[in-house]
Amino acid sequence: MLGDISLFLLATLASTLAGVFVMGGGMLMVLVLPWFVPAIAVVPVHAVTQLASNSSRLVFALEHIYWPAIGPYLLGSVVGTSLFAALLLSLPLELIPPFIAIYLLLSLWCAPFAQVLRRLESFFLAGFLQTGLGLVVGAPGPIALTMLSRRLENRENIVATASLMMLCGNLFKIGTFLWLGFHFADYWWPLVLTVVGACLGSLLGSLLRRRIAPQAFMLQLKWLLTLMALTTLLKSLLWE
Repeated sequence: MLGDISLFLLATLASTLAGVFVMGGGMLMVLVLPWFVPAIAVVPVHAVTQLASNSSRLVFALEHIYWPAIGPYLLGSVVGTSLFAALLLSLPLELIPPFIAIYLLLSLWCAPFAQVLRRLESFFLAGFLQTGLGLVVGAPGPIALTMLSRRLENRENIVATASLMMLCGNLFKIGTFLWLGFHFADYWWPLVLTVVGACLGSLLGSLLRRRIAPQAFMLQLKWLLTLMALTTLLKSLLWE
């Protein structure tokens, strides 16, 4: 019972963070899901959870979508899904949680690694890497969001467009795992908890976004993600 409540609250918190900051929610969820579901289910459950989070957040900002970025991003997502799906077939499942933790630690603290991500100036490449890497690590970091923040000045445009991009990526991931034979129904209860929490978080995030200055929370968010990444990595090492 306590585990169910914790999962619901974490899903709500993650979606609220995404609603306010346009980032952090997916990374938070992919770090905590290994505490609640087996390694084989982490990325598929994360995809459904983020689909609920992004689609419910998009409901509040449909009119602000920047459509010229969507086509190239979708094309890149198709190519990335096709290529990275092959990697999933050969990747040992027990490596997924520590791989996620290491990737996110590099994204947060390794400047050269982060600079490579920030220098992607093509929405096609952003879709390729964001969706392709997402099949393996769940939340590959704010690749598309970084580009949008450079090209768009209105925050609502950034929120809406990034939400639609991530929603498309979630659909590609879910389709890929269905093709690979993953049984989502086996995890129906965790999915119910995370989906309801994600929708509630989107509502809270949309209400808070105009009232909270994101800059005041970014340092705390970075340390929170770091702590959770280290916890996930430590648990994986101890389990082995």
